[in-house]
Amino acid sequence: MTKLYNYTVKPLKFKEASKYPSIKKDVAFIVDNDVTNKMLEESIKKAGGRLLDSIDMILERFLMKKLWKYLIILLIKFVKA
Repeated sequence: MTKLYNYTVKPLKFKEASKYPSIKKDVAFIVDNDVTNKMLEESIKKAGGRLLDSIDMILERFLMKKLWKYLIILLIKFVKA
């Protein structure tokens, strides 16, 4: 009981709730065969910076025969402003 009594709690910092909700976007990319999913995700993470929350793969690789290119669809979520 003495341990609980002597335990100090750090003061809480107030953080105002965001006025704006997070944003989710489905984005499709048409890429050459030499562009990997990992390369695409790393480029998006670098460009998104601290505003990027998550990237989820919806469609990994789908060959578009007429173009001989690959389609990758991602769900990109940005944090609240």
